[in-house]
Amino acid sequence: MLGLHFLDVIVLVVYFGVVAYLGIYLGAKKTKTMGDFLLAGGSWGPLVAFLFNFSSALAGAEAVVVSAAAYGTQLGNPPNGMSGIWLWWSMLFATPVYYLFSVIYKRARVFNVAEFFELRFGQGVASLYAVLGVIVCINFIGLFELGAGKVLAAITGLPIDAAVLACCCVVALYVAAGGTMSSLLTDLFQGILCLVFLSFGLLPFLWDAAGGLSALRELPASVWSLESEDFPWTYIVALLFSGAMGSVVAPNIFCWISIGRDEKAGTQCGWAHLWKRIVTIFFAFYGILFAMAAPGLTDPELAWGTIISTLLPVGMLGLLVASFAAALMSSVDTFASTASGLVVDYLYRKRWAAGYTTQFYLRHARIWSFVVVFLGYGTTRFLSNIREYIELVWSLFAYIAVPLYFGLVWRKTNRQALWSGMLTGSLLYLVLHFSAGASFEVTVLVPTLACAAVTWLVSIVTTPEDEVMLNRFYCILSTPIGQEAALVDAGIDLPAMGDGQTAMATTPERTKKEETIDGEKITRLYETYAQDKICGPSSSIEIRKEPGLGWYYRGFISITLGCLALILVVMALSWFMTRLG
Repeated sequence: MLGLHFLDVIVLVVYFGVVAYLGIYLGAKKTKTMGDFLLAGGSWGPLVAFLFNFSSALAGAEAVVVSAAAYGTQLGNPPNGMSGIWLWWSMLFATPVYYLFSVIYKRARVFNVAEFFELRFGQGVASLYAVLGVIVCINFIGLFELGAGKVLAAITGLPIDAAVLACCCVVALYVAAGGTMSSLLTDLFQGILCLVFLSFGLLPFLWDAAGGLSALRELPASVWSLESEDFPWTYIVALLFSGAMGSVVAPNIFCWISIGRDEKAGTQCGWAHLWKRIVTIFFAFYGILFAMAAPGLTDPELAWGTIISTLLPVGMLGLLVASFAAALMSSVDTFASTASGLVVDYLYRKRWAAGYTTQFYLRHARIWSFVVVFLGYGTTRFLSNIREYIELVWSLFAYIAVPLYFGLVWRKTNRQALWSGMLTGSLLYLVLHFSAGASFEVTVLVPTLACAAVTWLVSIVTTPEDEVMLNRFYCILSTPIGQEAALVDAGIDLPAMGDGQTAMATTPERTKKEETIDGEKITRLYETYAQDKICGPSSSIEIRKEPGLGWYYRGFISITLGCLALILVVMALSWFMTRLG
């Protein structure tokens, strides 16, 4: 049946049956509030948070694109080799940034990044981000669908477009049922498939087909280098810069962090992504083995499906196909729920249709999560390979993130500066990319640096934001989870605060309650927190060294060193392999 043995079909039927039960039935049953739909209730412990983050982050597309990049595109030439790893290691140093933002995003006590921007810059800026965030999510969904579709097409013989559409139909059903709650329940199951079978299941079979160690020894030394003609150091630096700078502004990161019950559980976003970076090494190695076992593919992104359909025994093929389906669905569902949240929980609830019941918002959130899956499919009609998606999104992320960092660190940053910087970055990107045909390196660095310069200059010459609202913002981010009483006493009311608790809002009245801010109490609370600012209480630089967060600072150092260690490990592996020949 479509290139699969009867036993493989049975494996897939069982897999989809489990996913349907967890995602469609159980997820819908447990989804009662917008907090459930958007953040799965926001009260899960570290282990659940880790599994959810790992399975949601491992989309399958990285397996396809990294292996394809390592395989190479120039027929007759040696594989690109280990340098292909950079297409997904572009976010290597985004990993400690995710960790760093675990406290920031969790303490914001809102449902999405648009509301986070509203806390600092107001509704106009937040609405702009909501629109941009939805576009980003749709592009990521298309990226993931294209990756899984190419694997399915190579196995079944279906046209790539039909295979991608089939993937969309499956994932759209259960993500519409329960949003992030369905995602979390299915990801606890799918994370095991991703970690075990997708990451390592093919290796023993592919090793033999490629010729083993003796064949590897015959490869040229260039295969093991972290630089190649397709991936020069300038390109690699631009990837690392854009990933570290911009990835945290991706709307799904907020969801990954906020499903944890506290700051420590939120840091699992960073640790899970560190494991993902480790697994990416295997995907690059697979690309080298693919080039040895099946040379001459005109589209290396079809390598996974082409190879596994011929190498794996009956039953094992079904498990690996299920693993790719798990990787696809565990990521698409998160992005679809996030995009739905930006439209419904922000644009509907704040701008277009305020004051309706929870059931109204839930119903529309389900509709939108279904729709954006197919909008993602629409992008695959214009972008034919995954690398195009990566370069497009990474170029945008870098300069979009500039106002976020300015607004967090520098008190004088205002919305006029943000609009000016964003407009400058956007215009430069459009001119450089579409008119001048500039390289990826140029389209990343020039708009980002220009956006930063303009944001700084305009902040200097224009009026700062309202003092009380600034104090409110920094007080919220300085108040640990579980100590909301101080915020409630000052009149602050946030969507994810229920009478001073950390539980998600459960009633429509909760989401539309008007705040009555006590300016004096906010100012006194801010002045208390300001004593910990590293540049002094009166400084406009809002960076604090908070007592009691020693574990957090040590963890940040550890995860950063872990990322550096991965580079050293790959360099050592490359050195060792060049001496085998």
